[in-house]
Amino acid sequence: MTKSTTETPAAEATDIEQAPQQPAPEFKVVPQLNMAGFFLGATHAYASPLEPGFYPLPTLAVDAPLPRALGPLECARYNPAGDQADPWDYLPDYSAATVYDATTGKRIGVPPGSTLAEVGGTLQAPEEVTSTPQAATLADLQGELLRAAAAHRWDVETGGIVVAGVRLATAIEDQNRITSVVANATLAGVESVDFKAASGWVSLTIAQLTEIAGAIARHVQRCYTAERAHADAIDALESLEEARAYDITSGWPSAQAAATTQTTTTQQESQP
Repeated sequence: MTKSTTETPAAEATDIEQAPQQPAPEFKVVPQLNMAGFFLGATHAYASPLEPGFYPLPTLAVDAPLPRALGPLECARYNPAGDQADPWDYLPDYSAATVYDATTGKRIGVPPGSTLAEVGGTLQAPEEVTSTPQAATLADLQGELLRAAAAHRWDVETGGIVVAGVRLATAIEDQNRITSVVANATLAGVESVDFKAASGWVSLTIAQLTEIAGAIARHVQRCYTAERAHADAIDALESLEEARAYDITSGWPSAQAAATTQTTTTQQESQP
């Protein structure tokens, strides 16, 4: 009797090497907008621990490509109805430039997206209304002081704060990260989290983390309040002597934030 034989497969299915799946990225880079829809910079949307592949967006961020590189007098406004590959309107931006009223010669502000023609402005002080070099020089110094105040506000705002002995970073990315942690932990019903602060690891309850987020928000608002006070004072300067003596380093909030948060710091130091 002839016996039938079965050919043995070269390899069992379970023996076949499968390519390892690539883990989802921890975050993706998305555009951050202001209330008017203008691009402020790039920020991070962090992956949700509950829904794989889902990245909750920070407040006023959009899931869209970043705009192209902008020129020194150019801004980008998000246009959701525009081209999906480049959903931006590229507009003039004279908000950081020294602009004069073409009729009075006084320095004026130009909203982002507006042209000089729309506001009746010029980048050069008009000769017919600037009879002395001092007038133009005072306006120049005021412009320099305003730019210096804005730069100092940014340094203080992003320089960090100290809450209950814990030093916290306060850049826009850090503000968004804390907001994301609070939202995700609350959604998951987590009672406490291990948080990597600028000064080291800390164990925080959700209530403590919420208080820290509030302390950072108050710090940022105080920075803008201080910059506005400087801008009003600089606009009121009437002489070169006053402008040269003006101190833009005073009146800013301290890094020591007033908060009642109680934290427990571990012995492990923060690593890069």
